[in-house]
Amino acid sequence: MGHLFFSILKYEVQHIFYLGNIVAPMQYISKRMQQNLQNISSQISCRIMIILSKQENGTITMQCI
Repeated sequence: MGHLFFSILKYEVQHIFYLGNIVAPMQYISKRMQQNLQNISSQISCRIMIILSKQENGTITMQCI
């Protein structure tokens, strides 16, 4: 009975490590993607609004807000 218990336990531990080897890299990649998005958004510290000005020459002016 004890041998069966330990063999099941060993299987479960291997299964958990197997899933960890799959899930952990995916979590790492998603975390890196979130960090990259935060870096990009912090680099763009202001939103650029394109305002179509209805001037005589019809130029497009860009303002940083």
